[in-house]
Amino acid sequence: MRNTFLVAIAVALVAVAVVPAFAQTARSMAMGNAVVGVADDSAAWSQNPAGLPYLQPAPITLSPLPSHVSGTIDLGSDADTLGLNYSARLKGRTAGWGLGYWKMEVGNSERENLGAGYGMTFGQRGMSWGAALRRIEVTTSGGSQTAQASSRSNDEFVGDVGVMFKQSLPASDLKVGLVARDITDQFQMTLDVGASVDLPAGVLVAADIADITDEGETQFNIGAEWKVPVLIGATLRGGLADGDVTLGAGYNLGMTQISVSWQDLDFDSLTSLTVSAAF
Repeated sequence: MRNTFLVAIAVALVAVAVVPAFAQTARSMAMGNAVVGVADDSAAWSQNPAGLPYLQPAPITLSPLPSHVSGTIDLGSDADTLGLNYSARLKGRTAGWGLGYWKMEVGNSERENLGAGYGMTFGQRGMSWGAALRRIEVTTSGGSQTAQASSRSNDEFVGDVGVMFKQSLPASDLKVGLVARDITDQFQMTLDVGASVDLPAGVLVAADIADITDEGETQFNIGAEWKVPVLIGATLRGGLADGDVTLGAGYNLGMTQISVSWQDLDFDSLTSLTVSAAF
């Protein structure tokens, strides 16, 4: 019985790993889940907590602590998702913090992720580190009514540690990040590396290698976004999440942005909507 339960938990982890728990906004999903070297919005605390001191500035800052908040839902796909995130930083960009909740259901498997993170700069200019603590609960059940009554769950606390280097270049900004996820190996420890370049003309390009030690399955993610100059407030996004096409768009309404994303996944296409605010 115990072996059967462990196999079920493993299957659940594989199923929900298609959309990583740290890609919690339509923006990051549309950019191919390339997040480790970006981590500058509401989900930064879990994408790479070292990015928290470098959160994007708000168009209009009303708070002494520049903040980002977002809510994400799926739009009628087989993978039911819900994500809530909040991240903030000091105005001096020396430290930041965040928290969030994420839930995903695929078939008879459900995964919940609740956590918080903190990041701060250190040493020479442009270096930062961060850590996050997450509570992950994975629940599996059979398809029949009897099996559902005997559903089982696995509940663990996991820790992540990240570092980031940011360098301002003459015509662009470069960020390089590294995250060790689940450092206590409760489910499966992975090491992810990523980089992003903020180019002129409102173009951001990012790339990640997830699980570079190949403990599970190494993934290559790339993505980009373009703030369209002729359509004020509009942003177009696209990418490849380990070969699966991702697309999306966003529109700024002052302090609020509405974003949508679409992913061509192995088990289904996933369309998501995020409403976010920066203040």
